[in-house]
Amino acid sequence: MRVFYSLIFLLLITGLHGQNRPFPQELNYPNTIKPDHISQSAMNTAVAAYYDYWKNAYLQPSNGNTPGGYFIFYEPFAGYKTVSEAHGYGMMILALMAGEEDSARVFFDGMYNMYNDHRSHTNSNLMSWIISDDENPAEGDNNATDGDMDIAYALLLANDQWGSEGDINYLAEAQRIINSGLKASNTNNHRTMLGDWWIFGSWHWGTRSSDWMPGHFRAYQAATGDHFWNEMADTVYSLIDRITTNYSPNTGLMPDFVDGNPPAPAPPFFLEGEFDGAYNWNACRFPWRIAVDYAHYGTSDAKTALNKILNWLKGATGNNPWNIKPGYNLDGSAIPNRPYTATAYTAPMIAACIADANHQTYLNLGWNNIVDNQEGYYSDSINLLCLLLISGNWWSYNSNVTALPVSPVVPNKTELLGNYPNPFNPATTIKYRLAAGGEISIKIYNMLGQEITTLVEGFREAGTHSVNWQGKNRQGETVASGLYFYRLTSGQFSQSKKMLFLE
Repeated sequence: MRVFYSLIFLLLITGLHGQNRPFPQELNYPNTIKPDHISQSAMNTAVAAYYDYWKNAYLQPSNGNTPGGYFIFYEPFAGYKTVSEAHGYGMMILALMAGEEDSARVFFDGMYNMYNDHRSHTNSNLMSWIISDDENPAEGDNNATDGDMDIAYALLLANDQWGSEGDINYLAEAQRIINSGLKASNTNNHRTMLGDWWIFGSWHWGTRSSDWMPGHFRAYQAATGDHFWNEMADTVYSLIDRITTNYSPNTGLMPDFVDGNPPAPAPPFFLEGEFDGAYNWNACRFPWRIAVDYAHYGTSDAKTALNKILNWLKGATGNNPWNIKPGYNLDGSAIPNRPYTATAYTAPMIAACIADANHQTYLNLGWNNIVDNQEGYYSDSINLLCLLLISGNWWSYNSNVTALPVSPVVPNKTELLGNYPNPFNPATTIKYRLAAGGEISIKIYNMLGQEITTLVEGFREAGTHSVNWQGKNRQGETVASGLYFYRLTSGQFSQSKKMLFLE
């Protein structure tokens, strides 16, 4: 009897701490290819070896100010310890490497603790994009979209890998970030925004191509039951089609940033630098993100986009992946004065090759190129994730879960957030936040203080809202061009802002 209970205890321990999807998974995604010049076993060994290098180089424990915390070391002399982008990469890698890495869950939970203690100053469901060297949460900032999208996705993988019955309910946490964080603060017009700070400036159409993660969006839809995320994925391919048709018909390359409606490559110094409208250090991740969607969901638009790029690339490089340049203009010309190569550019292109057997030779050569490259946190993290995908060791999220109800994010103060566009013609959108539900009004006034129309009158729940004004008075007549004021009233609170209507 004692032996029987010992066996039951061991089985319980295995169930609680084992893995459901241990590395290696050795998946064969439908209608894709793998390197065929080496064995699956050799690929697994290479990925495991690269993971060991990556872990020893970048995975580090907290200095003690975040109990049990772990983070991915960003780079020396950056002025801060890490960024949410690195956090998302690290959490995905740890969930996928569980089984090969005995302490994967310990490290993963430690990274969750670091996220949990360093929340965005705008939407507390999200992570501050930086963590200071002394891990002081007060020295954090707003969020960056890609980091939290990867963190939410990693939590879904963790639910698949370990279940959500332990100290951290991975599924519920993922759903909270998706619903109350990303959907509430990082999307607009079904585009991914740059961060939860977009609403405080003229960023209403601005989006980063490296944040176009349709595979993630389909996982979010499966986890929440919210069709909004499938619509987000559709928008990605609509943007790709518009940019390709109008700006990169020969290459299929995407720019770092896209702005405006209709969408166009952002101008220089839109956010980061001279090449914001080129295929640069952000957009270099784009082929890998689209390849994930094709591998996991077989999206035909993904294959079309990847083939467009690869058919150009093979000609531009003479069918030699060693010739991939670190940055291109959308017409295919290389960004000048970069006499080096970078795995952050090469690995995503090689991952893209899995979508079509016509790229078999390029895939084989590319695997040889990237499998041992060691350059730095950014390139190495992207490279490891690409190696996991190419080798069939990145599974798709299991949708056989029950979506848990998640309360919407409640702002901590009532305020008018502004209107966009401004100046405008023919319409503008006014956004506002309510810290508590109640009777409110939003009215439009001319410069003489005369009421022109009422846009909102009645009860509204707590949360972030928007209302559209078509530039018409209460009689439905278009107003004259000029300066107008809009006022939000909620109980004793009242706030006004101005806007300019142009005929």
